[in-house]
Amino acid sequence: MIRILTLLLFTCKVAFGIISIVPTEVKEDPGLNGQAGLSLSTKRGNSDVDSYKGAIRLTYDNNESYVTWIQLSGEYGEANGVKNVQKIYLHYRYIHNITDIYNVWEGFLQSQEDEFKLIQKRRLVGADYRGRFLKDYSPLKFFLGVGGFYEYITYTTSQDPTENNTRLNTYIALTYPFKDTLNFAITSYYQPKFDDFEDFVTANKLELKIKIVEKLFLTFRISYDYDSKPAIGVNKTDFSQDTIFLYKF
Repeated sequence: MIRILTLLLFTCKVAFGIISIVPTEVKEDPGLNGQAGLSLSTKRGNSDVDSYKGAIRLTYDNNESYVTWIQLSGEYGEANGVKNVQKIYLHYRYIHNITDIYNVWEGFLQSQEDEFKLIQKRRLVGADYRGRFLKDYSPLKFFLGVGGFYEYITYTTSQDPTENNTRLNTYIALTYPFKDTLNFAITSYYQPKFDDFEDFVTANKLELKIKIVEKLFLTFRISYDYDSKPAIGVNKTDFSQDTIFLYKF
């Protein structure tokens, strides 16, 4: 129990994208609002596994020209009493109209730690253009983002040198509500280095969100990430599937 409380109060500081993966839009939810997500997994018997993920996001929408949000997330896991996952993630994003709510620019800051990817710290700053297309096919939403970011990475081992990278940032996102209580979404990011396109990262997520009551949702999430050049000894691929309780306030 202490470990769960620690996760919620401290490491709620990629649990990446445990909050909804759908891009936030201006005038979507005016004023100050928030979301909190929690995913717990426990296995006993032939296997002894515990996994905890938590996140909180605060958003402010001025209902005219901009929306801004900050998210704090964390993940912790043990297998047979040995820690096998520990991640913390902090992301801030500012979104402002260029011509209208369908064409915006985004600025963002991010801080990340991942003990089992040997990442001591990863800091980045970036900006991009995002457009929403296929507006005539309501209620389908299709987004395309293009921009770039600078990242600084240090590792927990001396084998991997400190990195200073400038990366292209491109992504697509699609969301479709089958009904008022059921929403489908998918996002895909592609982030190569500007000076070496063989060094790239992809992040892909598929989500099905079901409304339980007015402010409580049940979310099923599948994630597949790929890093072409991770730290020495770290796998290139990451796959996860999660069941998440999401509360809006």
